[in-house]
Amino acid sequence: EPADGGTRYRSRMELGADTLFGRVLFNRLIRPMIFSDLMGPAWLMHNVEEVGNLEHFLPALYAREAR
Repeated sequence: EPADGGTRYRSRMELGADTLFGRVLFNRLIRPMIFSDLMGPAWLMHNVEEVGNLEHFLPALYAREAR
């Protein structure tokens, strides 16, 4: 989204389900097998590193596409 001096990037990741089935079965039993508690911090670090690189190429990419 536009912001003073550039663009604001927002990211949100939701894990689990908010339905009755999700809360009772999926969140407790299945989700931990797919996405372990150790994966959360690793995923967050990956996202920070990935998004941190956008500033190194996006301005040039947008300038080139605007021509």
